[in-house]
Amino acid sequence: MRIIATCIKRCMSFRSVFTAIGFFLPVFMLGIPSRVFAAHMVVTPNSVALSQEYNVTFDCDGSFAVFNADTGVQVDSADVCGQTWANYMQPPGNYVAVEFTNADPNGGSGTSANLTLSGMRADPQYDGPAGEAAFTIYDDTPHYSSGGILPLIAPSTVFDGNPFIPGCNTNIAYYEVVGVDSGPVQCGTVEILPDTNAVTYEIQAFDRNFTYVPPSVFVLSFSSDMLKIARNFNPVIQVFSPRDGMIFSSSTLIAYRATDRNDLGPVSEQLEYGLAPLPVSLFYSTTTPEWFGQAVDSADKVLIEKDLPASSTYAWPVRNLLPGIGYRVIADVTDRGGDFAESASGLFTVDFTPPTFVVKTDVPAVKKGSVTITVTASKDLTGVPSVTVAQRGHAPVAVLMQGSGSIYNGVYTTLAGYDGNAVIAVSGTDVAGNTGTTTVSGGTFIVGFNPPPAPIVMSGFGEKTVTAGTIAVAGMARPDTTIFIKVNGTAIASTTPDANGNFVFTNVPLEKGANHGRNTVSVYAADAFDSIGPSADAVIVWEIPPSASLAEPADGSYLSGTARLRADASSENQNLLSYTYQITPLQGYLSASSTAAWTTVADHLGDAAYAWDSTEADNGDYMIRAIVSDGILSATTSPVRIIVQNTAPYARFDDGRVTATHDAIATVAGHAFVAPNAPAGTYVGSVLYAADGASTWTSIPFKLSRAPEQNFSFSLQNLSEGVHQIQFVIKDNHGLTGRASHALIIDRTPPAPPVTKTPTDGSLVTTADDEDPAVPGVQITIAGTAEAGSIVSLRGVSGTTTAVALPDGTFAFHDVTLARGNQTFSLFATDEAGNTSSPAAFSVTYDDPPVITFVNPQSLGGLSGESFLAWRVESRSTTSITISYSAPDGPFRTIVENAAASGTAPFDFSALPESTGYRLRIVAADGIATSTSVIGFSVDRTPPAVLRFAAAPAGKSFIASGSAHDSLSGIAAVEFSVTPAGGSPGEWYEAVTGGEPGSSDRTFSIAYPGALADGMYTISVRAVDEAGNRSDVVSKDITVDTTAPHIGGFFATEDGTELDPDESGTIGIYRGKPFFFAVSLSNDAVSASLSLGTTIVPLSLDQTDGLWKTDVQAGIDATASVALSARDRAGNAVSNKRIGTIEPHEEGFVGSETPSGILPLANIRLRILRLDPATGQYGALASVASDASGTYRLILRAGAYRIIASGFGYRTEEEVVSLSRSGIVNASFLLPSSTGLMKWIGPVIDFFKYSL
Repeated sequence: MRIIATCIKRCMSFRSVFTAIGFFLPVFMLGIPSRVFAAHMVVTPNSVALSQEYNVTFDCDGSFAVFNADTGVQVDSADVCGQTWANYMQPPGNYVAVEFTNADPNGGSGTSANLTLSGMRADPQYDGPAGEAAFTIYDDTPHYSSGGILPLIAPSTVFDGNPFIPGCNTNIAYYEVVGVDSGPVQCGTVEILPDTNAVTYEIQAFDRNFTYVPPSVFVLSFSSDMLKIARNFNPVIQVFSPRDGMIFSSSTLIAYRATDRNDLGPVSEQLEYGLAPLPVSLFYSTTTPEWFGQAVDSADKVLIEKDLPASSTYAWPVRNLLPGIGYRVIADVTDRGGDFAESASGLFTVDFTPPTFVVKTDVPAVKKGSVTITVTASKDLTGVPSVTVAQRGHAPVAVLMQGSGSIYNGVYTTLAGYDGNAVIAVSGTDVAGNTGTTTVSGGTFIVGFNPPPAPIVMSGFGEKTVTAGTIAVAGMARPDTTIFIKVNGTAIASTTPDANGNFVFTNVPLEKGANHGRNTVSVYAADAFDSIGPSADAVIVWEIPPSASLAEPADGSYLSGTARLRADASSENQNLLSYTYQITPLQGYLSASSTAAWTTVADHLGDAAYAWDSTEADNGDYMIRAIVSDGILSATTSPVRIIVQNTAPYARFDDGRVTATHDAIATVAGHAFVAPNAPAGTYVGSVLYAADGASTWTSIPFKLSRAPEQNFSFSLQNLSEGVHQIQFVIKDNHGLTGRASHALIIDRTPPAPPVTKTPTDGSLVTTADDEDPAVPGVQITIAGTAEAGSIVSLRGVSGTTTAVALPDGTFAFHDVTLARGNQTFSLFATDEAGNTSSPAAFSVTYDDPPVITFVNPQSLGGLSGESFLAWRVESRSTTSITISYSAPDGPFRTIVENAAASGTAPFDFSALPESTGYRLRIVAADGIATSTSVIGFSVDRTPPAVLRFAAAPAGKSFIASGSAHDSLSGIAAVEFSVTPAGGSPGEWYEAVTGGEPGSSDRTFSIAYPGALADGMYTISVRAVDEAGNRSDVVSKDITVDTTAPHIGGFFATEDGTELDPDESGTIGIYRGKPFFFAVSLSNDAVSASLSLGTTIVPLSLDQTDGLWKTDVQAGIDATASVALSARDRAGNAVSNKRIGTIEPHEEGFVGSETPSGILPLANIRLRILRLDPATGQYGALASVASDASGTYRLILRAGAYRIIASGFGYRTEEEVVSLSRSGIVNASFLLPSSTGLMKWIGPVIDFFKYSL
């Protein structure tokens, strides 16, 4: 276990207070889970007096942990809120209970609660009788007790440095005066001689196993001639949260506590040296990768808030922080006396990227029953994700999931009657508080029928890491499907395979920021019914090298003492970066004949800034550079020149900046040097050290005398586990003094075993996972998490290799070659102190497992009786094949053992009950891996039914449609037959079916492609289910009629008289006068219209005579062509067919010619005489008279006529007219006037002439 800063592991047996340079060092805890604080924290009771056994209840949300408020040490592992500690023992003192809960994406908030677990607290302000110890209860009232309570008996106060020997109880064998003795001494053997100044000593008791037995006894020593006890203690501050490894998305709760022992003294002491009401300031730093209690430079920290209470929590929004960078919270406290203390939180990061999900089902399609759903998140989640399944047409149904980390499983039971695509929706929250809902792969399955198979990707998925922003993907799929490609759950493009099933996508864009450049690319097929099949997936990493430049030091800088190194870097993949700094002598760098040898001065730092002790390098000119790595790729900055120039003597330590050990005796070794430019004869005079802020300096003896370089070493024992700061003073013989600080870490706890993330234990790796196909075998990456900074060792058949766990705890071994078969690896971690974890073993199998294909039955198919099974298994090596089946919810029963790779087998299903829940399983093993494929099928002996059927003629063919139903195996097809009316069905054809194949209800349609002669036909249909059962035949009769309506004769009617067309089809009518039109059409006509020029007039059928008629009220004024349109019941039509002409005629005229012109004659009688062909005589027929304008209207049928116009006072005129058809007579008559006697005799003569 590596202890960072003044970090102490959980250990109740050792004291946890460390001092350095006169003040208590803050202590920072490890191991709190990556969570933020919750809303409340109540501890009942919050104080317990005079007892070492007590019951305490912790009321909160989530979980909690308890810390020693003075040391920051976690006294017990985290526990679930609501627990009660019964009869629990802890040393007397003050504690703080801190609550943790799941991350809140809107920013967590919460509290900590103070807790005094025992009222006993030593207070040297009070002077009690010898042999007793003074202490105070929670109310600070002094009390005394005899020695039975304390493991040690000593006076609370001694005057003028009087000696005493602490008394020990029965179980106490040793005691130690903290900061004075080098270790525990045997009870009753050493007399303690306190100082005569005002100093408080802590005396600790140890049992025979050197285990600390609390509580400590505090003894105050002062001189009797002092007027008052002048005590001035340094403040102490601890940061409880954030902890190492925490991740936040919106806010974090900073929990801290500052104390000052002066606040336990008199009021005057409190006002002079204690804490003010608002003594704390909070900062954050990105340039403190490791913290060992050293003060953080003001340039390396940014203010969060100042003037805060001594003990509190602070909600800090982190949305403005940058991902990929490690942060620490720095807490400062200054007391009224001006003494200062500082503490740092653990290293935490921010993450604003929500998790994504890969969703898989155990079967791509199911008729009914259950489906096992597996959800794999891109990151660990805080809890079980929310998963719902929405079948087509049904509301989403929640699925109960189980699991942890990033993998969860659940079982969904399908709902009957909702066949089609079922969509799986996932929502989950990662440990940072980001909530994701995006499914990047999978997420669908089919209920009731079979989806198309997954495409086979031939290229584009081979390279798992690419440096370009686009890829091309090519493959093969079923030609009748549409292929879609998604990147991180977003549809990018679709295409249709060619006739051979080949498809290709080019310029498929990748995302560089989402999920650190990891892109999940999915290719899937959908059929014409929008059924979505399983996808072919790959994770393609678009890896972009980080960009970096050296910000400090500037080119040409002079460095001495502690010099600041800092690189500016960023990652477009938002990866966490590590920083390495290297130097090389300028001369070797510039030499053309040599290659520069770079020396690493800091390796894989979690932060960009580093305080480098430049005395580690000799004075001279160097080039310095930074190497920034994201774990896969790295960037090296351009080197800059520096000049190292140190003048004081200095020390270098054999272990570098830190000595870490797990040994009981810790040895620190190094070298002391005089300044490189020191005058001749200068030598190292002395090296002194002081551990943990002790006021006593110890000189280290040398083996050489008067040497400019001295080796030194010293050992310390019985040190408590944790970080110990050792200060050094190096002097030369001229009195020049150099100073150094060195951290000694005592760590006896091995780190936890590494945890593999990919591949997981028992994983099967195939050729598709090969990261470098050009290298024999398959190349994979083994990645996981371990203690940050530890050396992770991977041991396999080819040896052992190592990697460094990055500051976020991740490690990766790239290009691990696997041979075919099973291989076992072990991982173990070694921390900086040399502790090695127990090994974590895992196995990986490389094999391309057998590929199983069911030939008969197909998935979700049906069987009705005796049938045969057919299969095909493709494998690289000899395969054992077993075929079995199971009844619904029953065990599998073997059908065939040791089957051939491709074969058939008879099987009689006729005795099995009808059901849809049967399963057929093939298990194929190639000696390395085993493949299992299971399909569902139905046993179905019930014929389907045609529910609806309609047919109608369509030209020389017909169209038909309907629906069919089968409740078990589902409808496979609908067949039809066409025969002359009344005939039996002949050859059967397959109709076009709608809906998903195999579903219970399907529609069908028929568009007969052939031509039928006019006549009557019988159309027959039948349904076929997936088991081969056929329904009863359903028939419909139709008549095929492809002839347009026939147009017969037509005529017009005016003034009640029919007007027939002449030989050219022309009918004459009076101009502008209304007339009727009639035409004869064939009996199957259902509509007709008349076109007179540009005027269209609808015709209607007169049921009395069967003629199609219309009334043309407006008449016509000009000659117009006559065209006819008509449609029959079969849809045959004649359109705008010209049949004749209608000509307008003027009316007849009767007038008399006068000198002034022609005078219209009114009331002139026109008698019509018709010739009787049998007798040759004309007979009277009718008469008309002219109107006031002299006009008349006369329409006569076919025949010969004499038309006689006569009137009183006018001479009679006659016109002979012969008509071959009915027509208009419009002859003009000019009657001369009669005068004299003829006026009276003329009518008599006309009577005898025309009437007799």
